[in-house]
Amino acid sequence: MVQQHTVDIGGEMLTYAEELMQEGIMKGMMKGKIEGKIEGKIEGKIEGQVETIESLLSVGAEWAMITAATGITPSQFARLKKQLAQTTTPPSEADQESA
Repeated sequence: MVQQHTVDIGGEMLTYAEELMQEGIMKGMMKGKIEGKIEGKIEGKIEGQVETIESLLSVGAEWAMITAATGITPSQFARLKKQLAQTTTPPSEADQESA
């Protein structure tokens, strides 16, 4: 049985179990925000690399120069483009139903 330890938060009386649950929810939300920021930064970096390489290719730059300047090979570029497409494509209707 949960002991009736109560805490006054914002005018509400919470049991200890409710307090722990609320604390867990807050920690989960913080973790989600941090993970979202990290994913956003990674996605932004990939997008910048792809845009830079596409710009270089559009003006006729050779892959040897692009790789020397960016450290990215043609096969890595293809993977980056694929990864970027996967992160920026909205989920399909089937994906949303399974969530």
